[in-house]
Amino acid sequence: MASKDTIILDSLSVIPGSFVLMKGDSIIPSSDYFLDDFGSKFFWKSSHVDSLGSMDSLSMVFRVYPMSFSKPRYLRDRRVWIKRMPRQVIFFNRTPI
Repeated sequence: MASKDTIILDSLSVIPGSFVLMKGDSIIPSSDYFLDDFGSKFFWKSSHVDSLGSMDSLSMVFRVYPMSFSKPRYLRDRRVWIKRMPRQVIFFNRTPI
């Protein structure tokens, strides 16, 4: 969940190093913001927001992976094999010596 200082860029993960933030023709340095690549979340660093002055518009350019790395992924559907498991699973019996 994003807060009011967070911008969610995409539902897919951003490729690291592909993000560029521009104000007009000038590139805003990455020291002014923080980017969570895999979560696709953009955060302003509070100390740098005031130094940008009035921002009429900004441009964000980035590439994404074809999936999100911040969400869990499974090879098999867990709900299927959990339903098929017996209530009590005993992996081994150990007999005391």
